[in-house]
Amino acid sequence: MTSQTIKLPLARYRLWFQAQTPVTLPRFAGSTWRGTLGHALKKAVCVTRQPHCRSCMLLHACAHAYIFETPPPPGAGKMRKYTAAPHPFVQCRRQVPDRRPPYTSHGDGTQTCTGGA
Repeated sequence: MTSQTIKLPLARYRLWFQAQTPVTLPRFAGSTWRGTLGHALKKAVCVTRQPHCRSCMLLHACAHAYIFETPPPPGAGKMRKYTAAPHPFVQCRRQVPDRRPPYTSHGDGTQTCTGGA
């Protein structure tokens, strides 16, 4: 049996958000935070300003598309049937005990990215 070393770069980022105006968040606000991060990243890095990434000529070179729309690599054999690859990040929110309404207008959590994310 041969042993092969696999390199999997990881990076962990701690993010902290605060709303500029009071908001009420759902109990499981992960999709809200993911959407907020996605919109902010697209606004910061998108040079074409196209509404959808799929038809963008920079799809395979864009940080937003790589993280949030994750196209299969060009020439991928095993993933050729799929329109998207698994997203290269895991989002974790800090556990806050006894969270009851109203939920706070701020949050924090970590973002762990793999590969070139």
